Amino acid sequence: MLEVESRPMPPDRVVRHLRTPSIDKLKARVASLNCYASHEVDDGTPAASLLAIAPGTTETSSSSARSASSRSSRSATGHMRQSDGHLALPSHPRGVPHLRGRSGTAPETMAPAPEPLVRSVLAKLGECADGEPTDADDMPGWYEIRPTRFGVRSETYLADHRKVPSAGAIFRCVAVQLFTSDDLAEDFAMRPGCVAHDMLCANRETELFILNILLPGPPALSLVHVFERTPVAQRAPISEHAHRLYDHFVAAEPAWRDRRLKILANCTGGPLAIRTAVPSRPAVIGNKMPLRWHRHERSLEVVLDVAFSSVAAPVWRLMRGVTRKVVLDLALIIEAKEDEQLPEQVLGCMQWHKPNIADAQPAPPLRNSSG
Repeated sequence: MLEVESRPMPPDRVVRHLRTPSIDKLKARVASLNCYASHEVDDGTPAASLLAIAPGTTETSSSSARSASSRSSRSATGHMRQSDGHLALPSHPRGVPHLRGRSGTAPETMAPAPEPLVRSVLAKLGECADGEPTDADDMPGWYEIRPTRFGVRSETYLADHRKVPSAGAIFRCVAVQLFTSDDLAEDFAMRPGCVAHDMLCANRETELFILNILLPGPPALSLVHVFERTPVAQRAPISEHAHRLYDHFVAAEPAWRDRRLKILANCTGGPLAIRTAVPSRPAVIGNKMPLRWHRHERSLEVVLDVAFSSVAAPVWRLMRGVTRKVVLDLALIIEAKEDEQLPEQVLGCMQWHKPNIADAQPAPPLRNSSG
């Protein structure tokens, strides 16, 4: 018969079973923190309702995951429930749980509130005069440039095909944002935390044009340009016909806009292969790729999906890894085909200056229908 020697277990290997605290003890523990056991635990991320109304905030993917996990595992009483069915206090990112009081104000023992989330805004580096070189500057961002850099159809173009520098612009660029998105984010006038949405909410006189360039990934990027229309009181008489054309452009059917919106790019800095690949002539965008439009009362957004362009997609593949070396002037123009629409004027223009695509952040969610 086989005998098995029985040896005492070493003290360091003795398993000590801890009793799960009762609900009364749990409530007492929470009460000792000068809080209420039934209150919602603050996991360090802003509440969803605050994110929806707070200007200048963007929810990051990590905070979204924490918030969603917290909501899905929280019981009806506000506690966190473990997989074995026992109740336990949730762990806080800083190591100390803190809760919100009944009045919505933070208890005195609460840790400092997290800093507002940073919007994915490319820095405006200033205004660039005609002929002023910016290649030597390594700062990533964008420049405001003058519309006179771009040649447009003159008043007599239908007779002599002559082009002249644009005398003005209907809109001026006020912000450029760069976002990552798994579903190719669009309609940024309806996304709280974006510059376009915040500007429209802050001033009811503001009118915006938004250029959203979708760049294939991974990760997929949304390069969002926000242009603000010149106020009526500041419009020069020479620009009145251009503003009338834009009003007609907004009211027209999407197919009409597709046939009239032109883009003009001029790569002034970067590797030779990219400068050669970027077309320097204006092109009707709708002839090169399908466009999508989002029209609201005081904003119009056009979406350019580069993945569908046989010209732009190869250029982006060349450019993606070396954006920190690229300087590119960009302008939008509404094509004029009748005498009363001439001379043309730039719709809006700006200069990409060595943008850093690593600065992109997740796109904020669309505002719900009730918001």
